Amino acid sequence: MDCYGVNPLITSFIAFTLAELGDKTQVATVMLASSSKKVLPIFLGSLIGLIMANLPFIILGDCLALFIPVFWVKISSALLFIVFGLLTLRKPESLVEHRGESGFLRSALLVGLMELGDKTNLTALALAATLQNVLQVLAGVCLASAVLVAAASYLGFKVVQTAAGDKIRIVSAIAFIVIGVCIILETLA
Repeated sequence: MDCYGVNPLITSFIAFTLAELGDKTQVATVMLASSSKKVLPIFLGSLIGLIMANLPFIILGDCLALFIPVFWVKISSALLFIVFGLLTLRKPESLVEHRGESGFLRSALLVGLMELGDKTNLTALALAATLQNVLQVLAGVCLASAVLVAAASYLGFKVVQTAAGDKIRIVSAIAFIVIGVCIILETLA
């Protein structure tokens, strides 16, 4: 199962990438980067949020579910989406990052909370349980997260450079709100 320590790392990287590819985390990172003047805080915040949301599942497995019911995690994530959507509708001068705070905290909170209870948490849990090599699973998940978040951050930043800022801001705000409403409807169904 372990070929000089490479197999669990590669397996984790591939499985996590496939589970996360095109997920709402990437959409959120693209939207955050498209509404920010600086891409690095969005990249770092999203990366930290994604890793921190999956770390408990790698280390502790399903113990997190004993403390925080998935229902409330999803409802909190949905409400956060809606709040960020409403904040994004405001003019850029009034956004949180222009009041002395960076997009780092905003993206870390949004991505981290949104990721809790997601299919990638189950993927991380299954990888850690099956491969029985927590450090290599963690390394694979971190590497996959970095690649995916970098791509999403870059894409969002490039969108800003080529499109009208107000249009992007409005589309991003609507997307945040729609995703939040969809999460609530899915959770309540």
